[in-house]
Amino acid sequence: EKTVNMAYQTPFHNVQPGGPSATHHVQDSGHGIHSYSFEERRGFSEYVNQLLAGDPDLVDDLPLDPNSDDLFTVIEKGVLLPKLINAIRPGTINEKNISTRNMNVFKVQQNQSLAIEGAKEIGCKLVNIGPSDLTARTPHLILGIVWQAVKIGLLSQVNIEAHPELVALLNENEDVKMFMDVAPEVNLLRWFNFHMKNAGHHRQVNNFSSDIADGENYLVLLEQIAPHVVPKGVHNEPDPRKRAEWICSYANTLGCPNFVTPEDILNGNDKLNLAFTAYLFNQYPGLEVLDSDEVQQRALQDAERLMKEKFAAEDALRRERWDQEEEQRQREWEQLELQRKLDWEREEKERRDKLEREAAELRQKLSEEESRLDMERKKHEEDMRRAQEAADQEKRRKEEEMRRQAAILEQQRREEEERRRQFEMDMRLARAKQMEDEQRRRMEEERRMEEERRRQYEENQRREEEERRRQWDEYNRKMAIQEEQRRKEEEEERKRQEAWAEYYKKQAWEEEQRRQQEAAAAAAAEQERQRAWAAYNASKTTTTVTSHQPVVTMTTQVVTTKQTKFPIPRLIITVVRARRLAKVDTLGAKSDPYVTLIHNGMKQKTTWIKNTQDPVYNQDFEFRSVMDHDEIVVTIYDKDRFSKDSFMGQIRLNSSDLIHGNESWFQLQSRAYRHDTVHGDLLLRFALYYR
Repeated sequence: EKTVNMAYQTPFHNVQPGGPSATHHVQDSGHGIHSYSFEERRGFSEYVNQLLAGDPDLVDDLPLDPNSDDLFTVIEKGVLLPKLINAIRPGTINEKNISTRNMNVFKVQQNQSLAIEGAKEIGCKLVNIGPSDLTARTPHLILGIVWQAVKIGLLSQVNIEAHPELVALLNENEDVKMFMDVAPEVNLLRWFNFHMKNAGHHRQVNNFSSDIADGENYLVLLEQIAPHVVPKGVHNEPDPRKRAEWICSYANTLGCPNFVTPEDILNGNDKLNLAFTAYLFNQYPGLEVLDSDEVQQRALQDAERLMKEKFAAEDALRRERWDQEEEQRQREWEQLELQRKLDWEREEKERRDKLEREAAELRQKLSEEESRLDMERKKHEEDMRRAQEAADQEKRRKEEEMRRQAAILEQQRREEEERRRQFEMDMRLARAKQMEDEQRRRMEEERRMEEERRRQYEENQRREEEERRRQWDEYNRKMAIQEEQRRKEEEEERKRQEAWAEYYKKQAWEEEQRRQQEAAAAAAAEQERQRAWAAYNASKTTTTVTSHQPVVTMTTQVVTTKQTKFPIPRLIITVVRARRLAKVDTLGAKSDPYVTLIHNGMKQKTTWIKNTQDPVYNQDFEFRSVMDHDEIVVTIYDKDRFSKDSFMGQIRLNSSDLIHGNESWFQLQSRAYRHDTVHGDLLLRFALYYR
């Protein structure tokens, strides 16, 4: 009988599906009776749905229906179980070796073999289980493998390596080394009781079945590890079923898979309760190592030291195993090479002996063959003499027979000639009749084909007329759409021109206001200067002349620019817009311009604006560490789809052009030593940052 060691021992319940603990019974090929729990099938299906959600190779199979045999059906296909093993411990099975497309019997068997080997590698204890058991959908064996894999995955994090804060669970007389040797299930119970003790609860948990069947201890644990979800005091609810329902509701809120239902908690299902508690520990351990607690800090340091020693020991063992394997391979190779040499010498000796025996046998056969040929030659000569005599006698008899046959053949020839003349006459008559029938049939076929060609021609003419009518309707529809689009573009162009006219008008008004303000400021400054000068002259006539010159204080308002200091740590150039650009397209259409900026070999560019000579960009570009001798080349190109982009003009910016807050129009220039057709302006704005 095929079994799973320490894997899946479900008690035999005489309960039908839908009862308090629904159990299904199956009979194997050896007439043995096995049982499995519907609740555990449901819990494992929910965990698989969450763990493998989004896997592209399982899109058609997930999510599994927890209340059906989907788990067994999908595992039978050969892809789910290897994926589950890799999800629990990544890298266990090489993903390239897992077949996921165009599945057949051989690929399914290969995947099932990989799954069994991967399960053994992560620690599952399997005995006498092969790929055929998985493809045969044997429920108790499949659930046994899945339970071991799920348990290993959930309990793999219940250790100091994954959660160093577990040192908070150490007893007074227990060191870290002793703690590391404790089974994960025991540490899980100690963690459960640790939170029970912190909550001041009087009960303790010693198993995952009867001690938590009433739900009270679960609620106390959830109050401690998830106070943001579970309110205090809910464990005081007297109704056990209501407590179990609250536990499942809070678990869903915390994102926990549906390992347990209220019935599983009340029935004390130890596997599902263990899986549920392990998931809570992995997601919400609720442990903390206090910096002020010297004992815990020392324990944490001991844990780190022991983990390093453990890793070093494992590494040494691994290296020793590798060395032993290498030495074993070397010894095997030397033995194989020695055996190969001995085999070659033995084969060579046997080959020489065989050749000598064959040569002796060949010489013996050659001598016997010469004797036999000599006897055959003599016998052949005697036979030839006798045959010649018989041939001469037969020749004379045949000559006589030939003369007699010649007379008979002449008579037959004359009869045959008469029959041939009669046959030719009959054939001429039959051929004439056949030709007449063939001509009549050909004329009938030509008439039928002519009728078919006429019908086909009329059908083609009708179809061509319908196609021309459809194309004409399509052409009219497209022309109407193009006309509507052209009208919209003209309307948009008119609005854009009106907007630009308004913008130019506003710019002119602002320029006029700025000039008036500058003129007023200049006039006020001039008046202030003349007043100060007059006061100075007046003071000269009334005071004694000394060696000191009078101090003249002047208050003026002058619009100046800041002195640019180099290097500039950070320079922002804003490409605002361009105007009146040249039309460089060969057909005279509007351009699709874009701007490039090059500084010290670094190139940046704007997006290209379709079908316009006055593009608006408003895009910022950042340059770092700009020196006073650097040059920034700003170039405008026309975007061409089927040829090289066309040059439309460029600007070469130097240090004198870089003024903070300045926004200026620059006239586009031609390239050096080129006769480019260039006109238009580009508006740029500069911002300098020294921090």
